[in-house]
Amino acid sequence: MPASRDEILAGFDERVVNPTPWDKQFKKMTLLEQVAPGAVDHGRWKGRECSVRHYEYHPVFPSAARDTVVQSGCLVSGDDVGVRLLKSTLDARCGPDPAYVRMECRAGGYYLEQLGPRRTRVTGLVVMDPKGSVPRAVVNFVAMDRPMGMARFRDAAPWAPFRAAAAASVTNGGD
Repeated sequence: MPASRDEILAGFDERVVNPTPWDKQFKKMTLLEQVAPGAVDHGRWKGRECSVRHYEYHPVFPSAARDTVVQSGCLVSGDDVGVRLLKSTLDARCGPDPAYVRMECRAGGYYLEQLGPRRTRVTGLVVMDPKGSVPRAVVNFVAMDRPMGMARFRDAAPWAPFRAAAAASVTNGGD
């Protein structure tokens, strides 16, 4: 990607940027809990952000709309490596909604490695159980759309706001 690690991490944060231009299934994110960024400190890994989030996704015809509640974390190491992690969790503040099928994100996220001042390698991973009945064509469509979403993110990202958000994140200790 033609941006720094911190700019990309800021671009992935739905609190800062609405991802609908590049994630066509995304409908809404509700922040349920935010943990102080300094609370995560594991030697070389420093916590930038840790939260509990509720995601809602548009239906892909003919299947039902999906939602999930995840723990979201962002860790950085030095000036060149970053990780954004997602994993499903149960949360009493966000019970089942009959309008959605609650999917399970077993593991998801991005590994970012800054290769130069304006060049970062992004590797994505998602292991998900969509639950309920999902036709094979829908599974294939969504699986094929993930890499296309990254290309849309790269091509359409207004990098200037990400730079400002990244600078504020570093200044505020990752908040």
